[in-house]
Amino acid sequence: MIGGFVPAFKPAGLGSSHLVGKLKQHLHADRVGHAGTLDRFADGLVLLLVGKSTCFSDFFLHGDKRYTATFAFGRSTETHDPEGETVAERSEHDAIDFVNTHQGVIRKWIEELTSATEQTPPLYSALKKDGKRYSDRARTGVTELPPSRSIQVYEAIFKGANANTISAEFAVSGGTYIRSFARDLGQQFGFPVHLSRLTRTAIGSFVLNEDCWRQEETARIIPPHEILKWPRVALNKAEADAIGHGQTPRLRMPDSGQFAWLVDSSSSPVAWVELLEFGLYRVRRVFV
Repeated sequence: MIGGFVPAFKPAGLGSSHLVGKLKQHLHADRVGHAGTLDRFADGLVLLLVGKSTCFSDFFLHGDKRYTATFAFGRSTETHDPEGETVAERSEHDAIDFVNTHQGVIRKWIEELTSATEQTPPLYSALKKDGKRYSDRARTGVTELPPSRSIQVYEAIFKGANANTISAEFAVSGGTYIRSFARDLGQQFGFPVHLSRLTRTAIGSFVLNEDCWRQEETARIIPPHEILKWPRVALNKAEADAIGHGQTPRLRMPDSGQFAWLVDSSSSPVAWVELLEFGLYRVRRVFV
């Protein structure tokens, strides 16, 4: 089964794996995966993949994303989110006064994140060193941060202040940690702050809306060729049979692009292929 994509809404307080299990149970599917998790405290869009379409996870795992975020001043934590152990704390009165006094420079700092080209991920992350997660290393007392990585911040929009909180929207490249912004914000102004709320509102072309699957609803599976707009190469029956048997018949391939769909007479995908030089191709995944 080629399967497809299911944009889903994850409520705060649930792990992303919970959604995977629920959809697998709902669809009676053998294979369900995801294209990137959300922290347990966060809510918003998680892209689930069904059947053989799990092979497309990397296209979205490393793709662009959009978030709305709330930074709460007055408390910093080990994980830079509400679930971590408190590292430093100030009174609510001090935090409200700080936000009122520094709102303008905080706004400028957020908006200037669009010039950032590198970011150091948080200590508590799923990134690995020597096969072990940094978060697991941190729990044993290791304080070594992951190495910096290249990022892009396409948009950083200050949305307003309310009491001791600042809200913002971000459009970022894959691999960008909004929790790291909270850490850096606190370090910049010498005041405890953490990311108190995070909502993911988009993954690539998928957006968070009323059509996203909720656990009590019937899931709609979107075929991958409706989303990944690659060129299509039509096959006759003999060619389709050959592809299904692991052969690579000579085909007229597109002159440009990186990938293409091989489709049968009903326009259903037979395979996903990578385009090479001189009209050659490499089969990445067969769906029949």
